[in-house]
Amino acid sequence: MDPCAFLLSTDAVSGYTSGMAVTWMNRCDKQSWMVSVKQSSYTMQLIRSSREFVLALASSELVNELTYFGSHKGHDEGIDKLANTGIQTMPFDASSIRTPYLPQAYRNIACKVGGILPVSDEYAIVYGNIAEQCDNDVAEQLFYCGKDEQGNRQYVVQHRHSAQNMRIDDVLPTKTYLPLGSII
Repeated sequence: MDPCAFLLSTDAVSGYTSGMAVTWMNRCDKQSWMVSVKQSSYTMQLIRSSREFVLALASSELVNELTYFGSHKGHDEGIDKLANTGIQTMPFDASSIRTPYLPQAYRNIACKVGGILPVSDEYAIVYGNIAEQCDNDVAEQLFYCGKDEQGNRQYVVQHRHSAQNMRIDDVLPTKTYLPLGSII
C-alpha cells in the first residue's frame, strides 16, 4: 500500500496551477520531503518555473478526483484537471507559496524546492523544504493498493484515531472506484 497524493504547482509567470497524482513520495526529515516526478511532465515544468510545490495527501473524500488526476494528462491534452473535477483550492495564509492547497485533503505540505536530482532519463527526485503545512482533522488518509483484475484502481483508508501504528489490519477496505470519464 502506498499513500497517494496530489502534487500541485503554479506557473511563476501566468499563475496557472496544475498537478498530477503521485504515490512515490517520502519524508526525509522533519523539515523536508522528496517526490518522484516524470521529467517530461507539465507538473515538472511548473515546479522548475516556480521552485515550489504542494504535496496534498489524499483523503477518502477526494478518491474520484485523485483517480481523474492519475488517469488524465492535463496540459498536453488541453485538460484543466482542477476545473474539470471542481476540486476546491485555497491559498495558504501567511506564506510565500503561491500554489494553493486542497482543503479536503488529509494533509497539505507546501515546499520550496531544495533540489532536483535526475535519477533516470525519465524521472527525477524533487527535494522540497517545508514552508507551511495544514491538516484536515476530520479526513481519513487514502492509500493506493494497485489495480484489480479489470484494471480499476483500488484504495483503502486509515482512520486517524487508530490505537496503534498502521498495519495492514488497521486499514479498512473501501469500495473499488472506477476511473472517471469527463467531469463537467
